[in-house]
Amino acid sequence: MITHIVMWNLLESLSDDQKKSAAETMKEKLEGLHGKIDGLESICLHIDAVEPGNRSLTLTAVFKTREDLLFYIDHPEHKKVGAAYVRPFVQDRACMNFED
Repeated sequence: MITHIVMWNLLESLSDDQKKSAAETMKEKLEGLHGKIDGLESICLHIDAVEPGNRSLTLTAVFKTREDLLFYIDHPEHKKVGAAYVRPFVQDRACMNFED
């Protein structure tokens, strides 16, 4: 199994209400990719609600193979969600992939 972890911080220029709305929409849209992309075993967006933390959001997605991860990364649905609901609202990104 391949675990894909991505962490973001929301834009500091967003109000608290805008951050909450953006995070909730990101969660809905990213988790909504489950069942739409072959090889995506599970996906969950965690919203930081426990202080202190140094990231606003953490995505955990699990794939059976490295090829499944690469398929997900290039999939049009994934790219559409990223372009419309993620990148406009985040200021940075960190990613790690590992095999269990």
